[in-house]
Amino acid sequence: MYPPPDDEIRNYLDWTGSDFNEYQIRCFHLLGHIFRLVSDELDRLYSIKQPTYAALAKNWRKHMDESQNRARIYGQAVDGCSSDNLVRPRFTDSYFSLTFWPEEIAGEIPVLSKEEL
Repeated sequence: MYPPPDDEIRNYLDWTGSDFNEYQIRCFHLLGHIFRLVSDELDRLYSIKQPTYAALAKNWRKHMDESQNRARIYGQAVDGCSSDNLVRPRFTDSYFSLTFWPEEIAGEIPVLSKEEL
């Protein structure tokens, strides 16, 4: 019933990094690329609104199973991550602290200058 694992995604996530935060950053980048690619693909395919969410889900699954669309989209997402060096500094320790322990943050979050990127 379910498709086999996606090699592109598995290979990207099977990575040994310096720490957990680094791994989270990789996941955030990958998910961001997948969401943007899927949104663009949906806009291209379904300019006319689908009658129900069930119809959309059925048609999307069919589309993903056809002509290697799944591998293409996931491959493009992984390829996009390789050029994300400028996005990476947004996710700093202060970001993770703010996200998970806001009561411990005092003052403003430091903003990186263009030179620090």
